[in-house]
Amino acid sequence: ATHITASGDISASNVIFQERLFPVPVSVDPAYSGDVVQFGNGPSGDINNIDKGFLYYYNSAGCWELTDADSEVSSSGMLGIAVESNNNKFLIKGHFYYNSFTGLDTGDVLYISTTAGYVSDDAPGSGDIARVVGYCVNGANRHIFFDPDKTWVKVS
Repeated sequence: ATHITASGDISASNVIFQERLFPVPVSVDPAYSGDVVQFGNGPSGDINNIDKGFLYYYNSAGCWELTDADSEVSSSGMLGIAVESNNNKFLIKGHFYYNSFTGLDTGDVLYISTTAGYVSDDAPGSGDIARVVGYCVNGANRHIFFDPDKTWVKVS
């Protein structure tokens, strides 16, 4: 809570710990807490093509495009959930509540879906990319914890 000014090395005799909190958001549509970034453009370079609640990947052209487990390109890079429509703000790790997250049960493992921009509790099939993107923490209230794994595999 106070400022420290040092002109040389700093040492400590106790453990220094920084706690990061990701509070579960209230049930408003949508609600989120966690790490949010804001950069890049929308699909095909149009920021007005971004829809809240959908899962996107960041491509080499600096655009956020919809993910799809049918494609290695759209499943293997940086991922984010759009927190607003027509805005380049993306949750890259944290809690997300959205009314459209239906059919999920508490505890479900979530994957990139073969339906563009969706998450699914069904692991993709043969020829698709399997990548865990999070977990359902409350199916009844449609809350997920989004924490995309950095690894992925092509299902054979």
